[in-house]
Order: sequence, then structure tokens, then C-alpha cells
Amino acid sequence: MSQNRIRWIYRCIGIAVCLIGILLSYTSEAQAQIGQQYQLADQFMQEGKYEKAYNILSDLLEKFPNSYPVYDHAITCLIHLKKYNQAISITKKHLGKNYKNVVMAVRLGKIYHMAGDTARAFKVWHQTLQQNDKQVQTYRYLAETMQQSREYDEATRIYKTARKRFNNPQLFLYEMAVNYLQAGKNEEAIDEFLHLIKTDNSRLEFVEQQLRRYNDEYIYNSAIQATENADQRFSTDKSYQISLKRLLVWLYLQTGKDRLALNTAKKLEAMVKSGNYPVFDVAEKLKSNNKFKLASEAFSYYSQKQNHPLTARSLEEDARLDIRWAQYLNDYNIDFSNRIDSLYHQAFQTIHHITQHYPGYQRMPQILTLEAELALNHIKDLKAAQKYVAQLQNTPQNKNSQKLVNYLKGRILLTEGNFNRARIYLTRSNKAAHSGPLADKTRYYLSLTDFYAGDYDFANIQIRTLEKVHTSLYANDALQLRIWIQDGKNRDSTYTELNSFAKAQFLVAQGQVNRALDTLYKYVLVPSYHPLKDDMVLYSVKLLRDEHPLTAFLVADKYLENEYYRGPLKERLLWERAQLASRIHSNKSLQKKLLKSDYKPELPEYILQKKRDFFNDKVKKRLISTTREGKDVISLYEQIIIHYPRGFYAEFARNQIRQIQQEDQAS
Repeated sequence: MSQNRIRWIYRCIGIAVCLIGILLSYTSEAQAQIGQQYQLADQFMQEGKYEKAYNILSDLLEKFPNSYPVYDHAITCLIHLKKYNQAISITKKHLGKNYKNVVMAVRLGKIYHMAGDTARAFKVWHQTLQQNDKQVQTYRYLAETMQQSREYDEATRIYKTARKRFNNPQLFLYEMAVNYLQAGKNEEAIDEFLHLIKTDNSRLEFVEQQLRRYNDEYIYNSAIQATENADQRFSTDKSYQISLKRLLVWLYLQTGKDRLALNTAKKLEAMVKSGNYPVFDVAEKLKSNNKFKLASEAFSYYSQKQNHPLTARSLEEDARLDIRWAQYLNDYNIDFSNRIDSLYHQAFQTIHHITQHYPGYQRMPQILTLEAELALNHIKDLKAAQKYVAQLQNTPQNKNSQKLVNYLKGRILLTEGNFNRARIYLTRSNKAAHSGPLADKTRYYLSLTDFYAGDYDFANIQIRTLEKVHTSLYANDALQLRIWIQDGKNRDSTYTELNSFAKAQFLVAQGQVNRALDTLYKYVLVPSYHPLKDDMVLYSVKLLRDEHPLTAFLVADKYLENEYYRGPLKERLLWERAQLASRIHSNKSLQKKLLKSDYKPELPEYILQKKRDFFNDKVKKRLISTTREGKDVISLYEQIIIHYPRGFYAEFARNQIRQIQQEDQAS
């Protein structure tokens, strides 16, 4: 239930309670009239019509001078209308000289403060505390009101007075810490938080939540320094040491000090009871943050131990890490050392190692599913995928493995183009999974099934459900799919470009890359613009760059050099072009061929047959001028930095420029 809904319910309950109290002594006819007046005033307040609300409430206040709800609403109206003197007069009349009504007395002081009369505000607050100094809630309510009035030093004094009055140094630890944070006294706040953790280590997550709310690097660094100092000072208190190290791990991860987080987690794991695995938790966090190298090192902490409970699981996660790493490098075209193939090969080897050495591994269904996904996504081998599904069906049956079988059968049928049957199996898996990663995955592939089939309205229904799950790994993919559908449908009623784009992606899923490119060329190689053209050009470049880098460069370059181009994927296309130029520049054999007058590049068959002007003398001259010299390639990287100085690729571009400069100096 949302917070707004909860607040609305409490407001309704409050109004009902108020009405009951007001109406008990009146006849039914009078009760109805009074209740309507109070509700009308409340409605006016919600609409911001405080003058109208107060006119009603002032009449009710004369009839019910002892009704706090009516008083409260009336004073609230006067404060919004900035009629502070009138609010003070009414409050003093109700309060008299007896400050035993803490809520009303503290509010009187707050109204004085809002009116600018701080001297009287503090006098009222002081008198309130004097008359109610035996009640701990008086100190809490008074200090909180002072915090709201930004009188942080006075609030601190009240909290300290309470500790002394009740002889309890642990009193108001959390409240003091928050007050210090609001006052900008970070060191004092952290000291209070650490004292709170020392007193009750179950409050650790609560402290982390409070620090996360501010998300301030200076506060984080202050917390790190204070926690490191406490870790050294209290070396003999094991329970407190564990809490401090847990906090340090979290703080290091928040501030990007990943190596320190891992090293601290290793120390922590040696201290905690069996069944707690902080290093594994750090590895998962690093993986989710795309810190692949360090995450792999963290998983190896377990995988290198023969008889550890997490040996097989860490091997599995390491394989998943390699796959995710390879996909990340490929998706963003930042593979500078040709690691993609080796990462996939490494993942295959790790999975094979698990199946051979850990045949009783309880997550074997997930391992076989992972193998089938690799066959479908990476090597495009349907027969291999079907083999793994058959093995999965022969594992000891349980609900989880059947869900996975249905998911994989749906994926295979989808790749085969049998969309109706694919929906049946994916829906079965989705219903059985109900929620979680498998449910998200099947939901995404259901939307992809509808996308391939041209059922875009149904695809959108699946996508909307998935987009609500913000933590899903498929939320971004779903968003991208929705944008494609939206742009394609806005183009024309026949969805010509959208249908072709969906067909091309389906052909790629089947491993038919050349046919996919032939489908895209007629939209990519023409000057006319349409909403999906950016995506089509980028998709074509990604498909071409391995086998036809020169063609990929020319496709990107021609599109970017159009003087009217203002597309949303410009940064990414600038990066693709610069990377391809660098690759062509490094190919000395190709550079020599380009200088020959009779040079004819190896172009895809479609372009040779239908786009004979794609490569001519003018294009050749442009190609030489942008790839021959290192400075020419550098100028392409510089365009990324100039247009997107804080973009995703800016730092990568700077690194590439430095590398080309070093290579030129060496040669």
C-alpha cells in the first residue's frame, strides 16, 4: 500500500474520531449539520482555501472551545494565512498560564518563532519544559519542534538535558544524530550513529538508510574516517568490531572504494559465524555495478576452496559474470583487448567444470538453463539448446525445473518462429514463477514474442507490467522495446519501418545476420529520416563492424555528416565511428590498398547490387582523410569529448586519444 494511501486512511480516521467527539452531545439533526461543517472546512483546507475554512472553523471553535481538533485546524489555517498574532491570541486563550498541555504549549512557542519573536518562543518552550520535566516525551517533542524551526543547537541542548535528567547517556542517540546531520555537524552525527550501533547492533541497517538519504560524499568520508578509528580503538570488542566492519564494507562500496570493501569483507568473513558470507555479498554488489574484474576475484575466494559450501555456487556466478561482462563489452563496443570471445569460452569451461565435478549440485537445473541460453543467445545453435532442455527434463523433477523447461521450450519455439506455441510455454513459466527473476525474464520474452509477431499492442501490455519492476534486469530492455514501438507507430499507420526493424531483430536471433542487414539497408542507406532511423543505423553498424568494418564506418559516417542530423543516439554513433576509424587506421594492409587508384572494397552483396554509388572517389577520399593519420582518428574521438564532455564515452575517448598518441610517438 502506498504512503499516500496510508496517509489518506489516517486522515479519514482522524476526521471520524473528531466528529464523534464533537457530536456526542448533540441531537441527530444538529450532529448532521455540525459534521457537514467540519468536513467542508477540511475539504477547503485540502484545496488550499484557508480563508473559507477558517470562517467555518472559527464558528465551530466558539461552540466547542475545548475541542483540540477544531482548534488545531483553525490554527493551521491562520498560520497558512500568516495571521500569527491571531493564532497566538487563540492559543494563549486556550492554554492560559498552565503549560501542562505540552502539545499546545510547544505549538505556541512555534507560532512565536514563525512570527519572528524568537525570544518569546524560547521563553514559552523553557516554561513548558520546567512544568513537564519529568516526562521524557516532553523533551522529544520540544526538541523535534526546535529541529523543525532549524534551532539545531537548542535541540541538541534539550537532548543533552534529557540524558542528564534521566541519567541515560543512550537516550535519543538516533534523534541526536539526525539533528547533527541537519545542522551540518557530520562528525558529531557519525559519533552518535556509532554509539547507537554499539548499543544495539541490530540498528546497523537503519543507520545505513539514514546515511543513504543524504547521499553526500563528505558525510560518507567522515563516516569512513570515524568508523576506521573506532575499528582500531575497540579491537577487543568482537561484536562491535563485526558491526563496524559491516558498516565499513557498505561505506566503501557507496564511495567506490571497491578494493577496500573486498579486503574488509574477507576480514569480516573470518570473524562471523558459518552461514554468513560477506565476500559473496560484495561480489554480487560488484557484479551489479559492472566491476567485473574485482567481482571475479571475489567469487574466486570461494571457488578456489575445494570443500566450501559456496564453491559450486561461486563457480556458477563467475560463469554468469563472464557472460554479463562479454555482453557489456559488446553492447557498448568497449572491448579494447578482444576479450569477448575468451570470456564466453571461459564461461563455457566453468559450466562444464561444474557439470563434471559437482553432479549433485542442487542448482543443476539453473546450470543447464544457462547452457541452453548460451546456445540460443551466443552460438545460435538450436540443436544444442534442445539437447540441454532434454537433460533438464531428465533431472529430478520439481516445480522449479519444470518452470525452466517451459521457459526454454518457449525460447526455442520463439527462435523457430512458432509464436503462438512460444506464448503458451512462456506464459506457463511466467505463471508458475509468479515473481522474481524468472518471472521478469519470461515476461520480457513474451513481449518480444509479440514484437516479432507484429502484435505491438499486446507487447506494450507485457512491457508496462515489467517496467513497474524497477529492480528487474529486464526493465531497461523493456523500456527500449516500448520506445521502438512508440516511435514506429507514430511514423505511419502501416508500421512499415517498425515491421522491418522487428523482422531484422528476429532474423538476428535466428543467426541470419546477412538477411537482417538486407532488410535494414533500404531504410539505412537513404537520406530520408524517420523516428527509428537512429536505432536502425546503430543496429546495422553493430552487425557490420566485425565482418565489414569499412562498410560499418561509412554507414555511420554518412549518417553523422548529414548537416540536419540531431538524433538521440549521436554520442553512441560518434563512438562507433571513432572506434571503426581506429581499427581501419591500425590495419596497415588496408591503408596501403586504399592508396591504390583501382581499389575496390569488399562490400556486402546487397550494397554491390543496389547501391553502387555507396563507394566512389569522393567517399574514398573522405575515408582516407579520416583514418590514415593518427591525428585524423584523434579528431573523431575529440568530437565525442566536445559534444558530450560528461557523457558515458568521454573518458574512454580520452584514453583512446592517449593510446594513439603513444603509438604515434613510438613509431
